[in-house]
Amino acid sequence: MGLKEDEMKTLKSVSRIVGSVSQNHVNILYKLDKARNPGELLDGLRELSRRIVNLDDAQRKLIYPPALSDFVDLVERNRENRQVFEDLRNILVIYSCVELSVLNYKERR
Repeated sequence: MGLKEDEMKTLKSVSRIVGSVSQNHVNILYKLDKARNPGELLDGLRELSRRIVNLDDAQRKLIYPPALSDFVDLVERNRENRQVFEDLRNILVIYSCVELSVLNYKERR
């Protein structure tokens, strides 16, 4: 896909947000995974953004919410390119699952 370094950094930051929120709302992760187009992905991100407000202080310290805005810009810039959309969605879900697994592992220890 050829993402730039700052775009990959944005994806990783948004994945941390998705992982943190998904600890209590895994349905959001599933919604992002099942998004068939940019509009559905943005619907999932809208739901995610509403949940950020309810994160506790410890979770909030681990995330960078402005990255969500950067990711929305990235999705919008590539709205017409189906392959780029699918790559963005797939990378987001992969990183988010890894982040969620790490958080769950830390919580069990």
